Amino acid sequence: MSTDTPAPDAQNPPESPPDRPAAGRTDPQTGTGPSEHPEGDTEPHSEPDGEGKGKDEARRYRQRAQRAEQERDTLRQRVTTMQRREAEREASRTLAAPGDLWTVGGVKLEDVLGDDGEVDPTKVDEAVAGIIAVRPGLRRTRWPDTGQTHRGEPPAQSVGWDDVLRHKMRTPGPGH
Repeated sequence: MSTDTPAPDAQNPPESPPDRPAAGRTDPQTGTGPSEHPEGDTEPHSEPDGEGKGKDEARRYRQRAQRAEQERDTLRQRVTTMQRREAEREASRTLAAPGDLWTVGGVKLEDVLGDDGEVDPTKVDEAVAGIIAVRPGLRRTRWPDTGQTHRGEPPAQSVGWDDVLRHKMRTPGPGH
């Protein structure tokens, strides 16, 4: 009996290809293991005659499609959020709480979008008018002008707390 290992041939294939490390071992040149291939592959090629190439390519396309779908969904959500904010901004001119457009009014985003997919201010105003007709207390209130605010030119001499306190200390209080 010989202790020499037979040369690889068709009946005795090598344990692992020379360019790939064996399972569980690290390649000393690249520092990668069998599942960490620098080319981006996640599994070693095991099918002969190029069948694995097609599977690898299909997997890469699937992964790319999944990433594109995730990005699309993220962007769709971002656009929806921006459209809702725009509709609320329009509604805030009349409603005290612009979120009432969705919660109290039961309006859906699609109800206030125009044919071009943009928020239509006319549709928002119509929806808000419907809400105000049913619940007038939701209208944004303007504070009435009571005439107590200063208008026009500022006073010639500004008065601060120091002036008030000095004046208070100079004048005798009641009973002095």
